Amino acid sequence: MKNTYTFLFLLLSMLLPFSSGTGCVNEDVLPQQSTTHAGWTLTWFIDCSQQTFNFTLSVKTNGWVGFGIGTHKHMFPSDIIIGFVDDQSNEAFVFDRWSSQYDTPDDDTSLGGFDNILTFSGSQSNGVTTLNITRPLSTNDSWDLPIEDKYTVVLYAYNADTDNFDSEHTTKGTVTINLFTGAILSSFNKPLFHGLVMLIAWGLLVVQGNYIARFLKGLGHLWFQLHVSIQVLVLALTIAAFIVIENYLGPSSSDHFSGVHHFFGLFIVFLAILQGFGGWLADRMYNPQRTSVPLFPDKLHIWNGKFLSIFSFATIFLGFNEIGVNNTPYIVFAIWVFVVFAFWIGMSIWEKNRQNAEVNEASSKAHSNKVPLYALFAQIFIGLVLVGTVVGEVWYQVD
Repeated sequence: MKNTYTFLFLLLSMLLPFSSGTGCVNEDVLPQQSTTHAGWTLTWFIDCSQQTFNFTLSVKTNGWVGFGIGTHKHMFPSDIIIGFVDDQSNEAFVFDRWSSQYDTPDDDTSLGGFDNILTFSGSQSNGVTTLNITRPLSTNDSWDLPIEDKYTVVLYAYNADTDNFDSEHTTKGTVTINLFTGAILSSFNKPLFHGLVMLIAWGLLVVQGNYIARFLKGLGHLWFQLHVSIQVLVLALTIAAFIVIENYLGPSSSDHFSGVHHFFGLFIVFLAILQGFGGWLADRMYNPQRTSVPLFPDKLHIWNGKFLSIFSFATIFLGFNEIGVNNTPYIVFAIWVFVVFAFWIGMSIWEKNRQNAEVNEASSKAHSNKVPLYALFAQIFIGLVLVGTVVGEVWYQVD
């Protein structure tokens, strides 16, 4: 029980909030970036000294044009800037809006917010509408989203014919960009693949493998076979996800060491390989005549497994921030972490009481096999529901 509470304390300590980089360190103005999609071109730079996002929309249309940032690849909820250039006067009009449904976005001011467009200008020539706009990186307005140093879903849309916003877009799309670095996610979303594989491996499978090793030794040699099978699968998934994200980052990328998530991730891969070797060594060196558990390799293997769980849970939470999701995955996964520790603490108490109970050997053996097994089935079911919900939410928001 003491070890279990220590483990819980360490986990909670690791889950304290970490600040992410702003991307503005030692730079007043970040380099200008540009991207083009379906006749819609976004050119931008970030002024770190002024904390502003300065961008130009150049679109092959005489109608309205739109730019937005959202939490996933859907029209709402999203922070929208929409505008047009009058065909007669060549005067530009730009509006700060919020999209909450599949309809014309509402002005922030009509929702109780503020118009946070600092400056704008525009022109129209040879069938191309150009709008130059400046907005703060962060407005503290409930109807605006901050522009941060992480991947952001950018929405684009325009109407080929009319300036009337009530007329639906003729072209639309999304692109996922880090607006600080200009990095764009490929069609195969490698960070998403990496995140979901790690989430399943370390958020669900490891939990079951650890539980089996801790509470189901009453199954005889079967516990060992189940434990090894699950942990080998986790190691294989970890290596595959690591290769994918390394391929995405590239050998010369500075992102390997740019944040806590990356450090934790590298540490987990190292410890996972070490854990696999330690488990193999513990099996090779096992002596059925021993009267106590040796420090090396058995206890080191056990404690390394506990620290791996701590770092994996913490890294999953940090990963949510890395790919930019709303609060739902955080909340649901936090509930799952609570459930896991509730099961562990509850089973530890049950096991301690069973050991102290004066019952006959036969009933004790039958009882000791059934209760942890039923608890495992319940834990698996809850885990499939909660972790499955997190996987679905992340996929929906990011893909």
